[in-house]
Amino acid sequence: MRKWGDVLEVLCLWLGTAMFLFASGQQDGTNKTGQTKELVEITQLVWDRGTIPADQGTIEDNWWTRYVNEKMAPKGIKVRFVPIPRAQETQKLPLMLAAGEAPDLCFTYDKNLLNLYVKNGALVDYTDLLAQKGINILKISSSTDLEAGKINGRQYTFVCKSNGVADTTFIRKDWLDKLGLPLPKTVDEFYAVLKAFRDKDPGGVGDKLVPFALMGSPSASFTLWESVILPAFVKDPPTGERLVTPAPLWPETKNAIAFLNKLYNEKLLGEFVVDKDGAIFKQKVIRGEIGAFVSFGHWPYHPAYGSVYEKLKQNIPEAQLVSINPWKHPESKEYYVNFIRNSPYLYYFFSPKTAKRPDLVMEYLNWLASEEGYMVANLGLPGIDYTLVNGVPQPIDPVKYTNRVSWIEPQYMAFRKPFASKGEESLYLRNAARLFPENLRQQFINESTPITLLKYSTPPLNLPTPVADKYLVALQKKWEEALAKMVLSSPDKFNTLFDEAIRAYRAEGGDEVVKDLVNAYRQQYTK
Repeated sequence: MRKWGDVLEVLCLWLGTAMFLFASGQQDGTNKTGQTKELVEITQLVWDRGTIPADQGTIEDNWWTRYVNEKMAPKGIKVRFVPIPRAQETQKLPLMLAAGEAPDLCFTYDKNLLNLYVKNGALVDYTDLLAQKGINILKISSSTDLEAGKINGRQYTFVCKSNGVADTTFIRKDWLDKLGLPLPKTVDEFYAVLKAFRDKDPGGVGDKLVPFALMGSPSASFTLWESVILPAFVKDPPTGERLVTPAPLWPETKNAIAFLNKLYNEKLLGEFVVDKDGAIFKQKVIRGEIGAFVSFGHWPYHPAYGSVYEKLKQNIPEAQLVSINPWKHPESKEYYVNFIRNSPYLYYFFSPKTAKRPDLVMEYLNWLASEEGYMVANLGLPGIDYTLVNGVPQPIDPVKYTNRVSWIEPQYMAFRKPFASKGEESLYLRNAARLFPENLRQQFINESTPITLLKYSTPPLNLPTPVADKYLVALQKKWEEALAKMVLSSPDKFNTLFDEAIRAYRAEGGDEVVKDLVNAYRQQYTK
């Protein structure tokens, strides 16, 4: 970061302008002598979130894609970007891989999917190419970072290192103020607040009121319960072996899901079963119809998700969302904040075996891992989009910045995030907040918990887990289907449905998965 700051101070605004103008042209590989160099095409996956402003171009052609290709042309490389809708990624990417039609460079959050493809010999092994062409990757990656991307001891993937903020619960504080209620600090207090929202309707919402909600996803109707709500039912500090065990088989899970079932039957919990892309959930938050909800810590602020909080305040100026954590076991000595889903590693970059030129993909990855590559992907161009203030990037023009930069990283994915190391939490939060409306930035900084500060986290496993690879994806899919039925069932049917779901989970490989994961944990971490 210091080196990039020095460049910024020396080059100033005119060099940034020159970089941008040059990035806008010279796309044919023309060198300084006027000779055209033949370019070899490689392809990269892009998550199309539909957030590129019309005046910035398309997902396939915009200033960022042109900038990338200007940098790759001297290496004889042309990058073509292949979009798939973000909401359909979990369905479409496996189909593309199975059909041999996946882009040369892909990314996913699903390590189990990658393990399966490695087992079938379907991914490129980058171990040797990393040593030959990965100088930037080796420079910015610790041995732990590289290990996180290895499978069976080989470098099949590279993991984006980040910091991130903990998943959380947001509540309408303005509703609490109208009712004269404090922020809830326990599960019982939170339950009482939801009943007050339901009975007194402080927002005047009427029959559209949803006191509490969990956001859905393309594969699940109720998400983040295990990272946010489950800790409230755990009395003792979780061990490493417990943390690698799938959440359905935690003994406390039944009580956590029973609590959600209770809320649903008392008309305190909304359901968004058909809301696969989250659009209905988002609009209800924006219209001020939800009293409290669970989400990613940055979700309401970020323009990549639609600037939900800003739009809520446009509709209801007095609306105030506040992050709370009432999720603590009454007999526990501490809050077990977000002990699941809190890895410092995000998505995995990888290449299918169908990639014809993995050597060129490695050269491209190595540029993405350069200070220039990952800083521009995350922040835009120095002197044009931002300047450094006390070591933290600040948009030169916040409105133009949002329009020109905020959509890049969430769709094209940076190799690394700035300020990703322990000790850089303040810088990380201030940098993350640059994308948000100015009047909301300090609130995000004050209320967010960087994951590097969390006491408990799921240990990454780098040893082979063949049983988990074989069964876990299918088990998780069936569990998500069963979870929706459990939450939405009548109280008298809950126990039967839960017990049936757990029996099926165990019978279809769940117990073997636990043994496999725990054994890998013991081999990796027990000396």
